[in-house]
Amino acid sequence: MQSFLHMYIGSLLKKGLEQKECKKGQEATAGICRLRTNNQEKIGTGTTTLEEIFPNESTGTLANVSRMSRSICIGLESWISTLDGGTGTAAKIDFRGACSYDEFMAGGTPRGNSNKCIFEREKLAWIDHKDKVALSMGQEYQQTLKMCMELVTLIMITAGLDSTSKRRTYYENTREGVCGRIYKGLHDWAGEEVAAKIMRDWFSHSENLTGEKKEFQLPARDVYEIITETILGISKGDKEITCDRVFPATPGEKGEESAYKGGSSGDTTIVTSIETAQDSSQFIDTLDQVLAEVKAKVEVSDQKKYLALTRTRQAVLIKNVLRKRRENKKLLIHFF
Repeated sequence: MQSFLHMYIGSLLKKGLEQKECKKGQEATAGICRLRTNNQEKIGTGTTTLEEIFPNESTGTLANVSRMSRSICIGLESWISTLDGGTGTAAKIDFRGACSYDEFMAGGTPRGNSNKCIFEREKLAWIDHKDKVALSMGQEYQQTLKMCMELVTLIMITAGLDSTSKRRTYYENTREGVCGRIYKGLHDWAGEEVAAKIMRDWFSHSENLTGEKKEFQLPARDVYEIITETILGISKGDKEITCDRVFPATPGEKGEESAYKGGSSGDTTIVTSIETAQDSSQFIDTLDQVLAEVKAKVEVSDQKKYLALTRTRQAVLIKNVLRKRRENKKLLIHFF
């Protein structure tokens, strides 16, 4: 079985390239069109194709958020790989599993990943690219990873979830109109189909106004909440916001922004102020440690035997794997 997120993002990329007509004219070298396979471009992990969407953002901010987005995308893929997908009432694929997101993220702490979190190599398309300085658009896995990074970067910048957000009160700065602004940015960069699917699949809704099922549903979180945890902290993401499509657009409003309105789900939300907001680097450091552990685990020939070892012995094996990787040596741990 392939990576779910790789296949899902790949379908979005295909739709976006078609809708933006990336084979024609000057636009073929800008925006999402830079992600074309036949473009064969290598794009740095700190480089985005979103400059036209955010003309007033500094190059440094865009680069910083782009690098954070890679960890978020690979982390999301890694967690989903531990879950089982079944048919749901609200989504075509309803993911369930014993490995909660909190338990997955515990891999970056002394407690370590729960033994409930079992990672399968064939479900991980992006883990081998977590340290690359550039991604090749001629390579399928790297291409879909970059597409995911651009989507996450666009959402983070639009919602004010950059490295300076720890100095602001998130809810005061982004709640008003954030759904419409995110939709407009997605629409301008990748077209209507991609924008509509992201708004449907990655956000919570107060009601199903379109009659369409989500493509997938995650347990206890939506993708946007996970993205907000980058700044607000693990288990402190925005659970409350809902984004609903408005038919027709509100009278007196113009453009794509009026197509979506924000609301409240009624879930308990922890409002994170200047004093308690988490430095994004802390979250990313924790997530990168989780991913280092995942990468080491999938090198092991028998993960169940690995999990049966003491935590001290596990740590020794992981350190050996990471040390050998730094020395550019391939190491596969066998149990006898």
